[in-house]
Amino acid sequence: SVSLSDQVSYSAFNAEVLKDAALANWLRKACARQLQHGQNMQAVRQRSSEHVGVKVALSVLLIIFILSFLESITMDTSLTWGFEATSGLVKEELGTPTSGTPIPEHILEQLRLWTQGEVKGAVELLYLSLQQRGV
Repeated sequence: SVSLSDQVSYSAFNAEVLKDAALANWLRKACARQLQHGQNMQAVRQRSSEHVGVKVALSVLLIIFILSFLESITMDTSLTWGFEATSGLVKEELGTPTSGTPIPEHILEQLRLWTQGEVKGAVELLYLSLQQRGV
């Protein structure tokens, strides 16, 4: 058993141990390592915040990846499509027309539709704008 005369006070022990700078530095580092590997609240909180940070970063990357498939690039290609459709109609009906070949009236109406937006008669053209949510 240890007698009272053999015991040292904390301040005397602290002063004696901290006299040696190398020993004091080693003790501080050993205590810090022990605290990092322990189950104290600071270590648990630090590991938890690291896990949350990684999960948030992965979630953001996943959302960006999914949105790249859901959000299509919107370009108005109706003029190109109309030209190709009219060209296909001309090739189907006339083959390869030469200069001076008369163009049928229904093909001319198609051209007027795609260039001027007007057609003879009571044809109503509806255009749905997805961005403005209207017709």
